[in-house]
Amino acid sequence: INNNSLSDKNNYDKIKEQIDIVNYCDFWISEIWPSNYDIVNMRYFSTPLIDSGKWKFIYYDLDSAFYNVNVDYYKYYTTPSGIGYGNFPTTLLRNLLKSSEFKKTFLERLSYNLKNTWSSENVIKKIDSVIDEISEDEIKRNLKRWNVASYDEWKKNVNYMKDFARKRNNYMVKQAKSFFGLSNSDVKKYFGDVK
Repeated sequence: INNNSLSDKNNYDKIKEQIDIVNYCDFWISEIWPSNYDIVNMRYFSTPLIDSGKWKFIYYDLDSAFYNVNVDYYKYYTTPSGIGYGNFPTTLLRNLLKSSEFKKTFLERLSYNLKNTWSSENVIKKIDSVIDEISEDEIKRNLKRWNVASYDEWKKNVNYMKDFARKRNNYMVKQAKSFFGLSNSDVKKYFGDVK
């Protein structure tokens, strides 16, 4: 990857033999959307029994997410000097973005995810469904046990997450337009009226 340009289709095809590209795009979109700035805990799995052993990335560890609704994480995750504590390398994503085929796949997956997985309505619905599974008494008991916040503070934090969900897609589209150099018609084609 460091020594062979991924703008060359043959080199990119070699990467596609080793990595599940759709999974990889979905993984990064799912890190970018909640603005997770602690990405150094990246994990993947590979077995010859599934999809010819292509790498599949595992999504987890989001305790440093939902903080920076307006920060451009496309830029952050492609910083040449690395990201996070210890400057975790961004080599793979940065170089994959040199492939027009990968960039197209990434934008198609971004479009799908913003309209479905990460739609404001879907995220808020998920937050509510998790809260519905836990009784108010259990939430209060847990807060008291760990002495981390009052119930009112907890409710404010839940409202903060919902507000984040309402705002994030607009930032994601605006920042994608700038980062990928999209025209207005490209934005309309990929994102329509994403909310």
